[in-house]
Amino acid sequence: MKGWAGNREHRYYFFLNKYDDIAFTRCPKCNRETRKRMFCLFIHIEPKQLISFNKSCRFCPDCGLIIVKKKELENYLVAMCEKHNPDIIGNDYVVLGTIDRDLHQKGKQGKLNINTAIDCFIPFIDHLTFEVHGGWQPKGK
Repeated sequence: MKGWAGNREHRYYFFLNKYDDIAFTRCPKCNRETRKRMFCLFIHIEPKQLISFNKSCRFCPDCGLIIVKKKELENYLVAMCEKHNPDIIGNDYVVLGTIDRDLHQKGKQGKLNINTAIDCFIPFIDHLTFEVHGGWQPKGK
C-alpha cells in the first residue's frame, strides 16, 4: 500500500475512535467543538479489497481532523462483507483517505475502475491516536 498516494496532495488527519462511550464533541487536538459531516472514506481490507463508505463523522474544521467511531466502522465492514465477501470478515483494514462523492456513487453503480479509484483518492496527512485519561468518576474510585 505504501506508495499508492504518490506525490498528490494529502488532506485531513484521521482518528479512529476506539472509545464506545466518548463521542469527541470537542477536538482532541485544539479543544474546539467538532461538527458532524459526511465523508466518503476509502478503505483497504486485506487482502486486496478496496471499498468506499459514505459515513457521518465528527470533524474539526480548524484542525482538519476526521473522527470515526471504530465500532460503527467495523459493524459496517462486517455487514458489507457478509453480503459480498464473507471470507475477509475480521481481516486487517486501514482507512486510507477520502474519495469524492461522484466517484463513490460511480463505485456503488459498478461504473468505477479500481485503478481510477486508487489514482483519485485523497490520502490522509496522518493517522492520529488519542488516549483519554481521568475524567469524571463516581466518588470513592
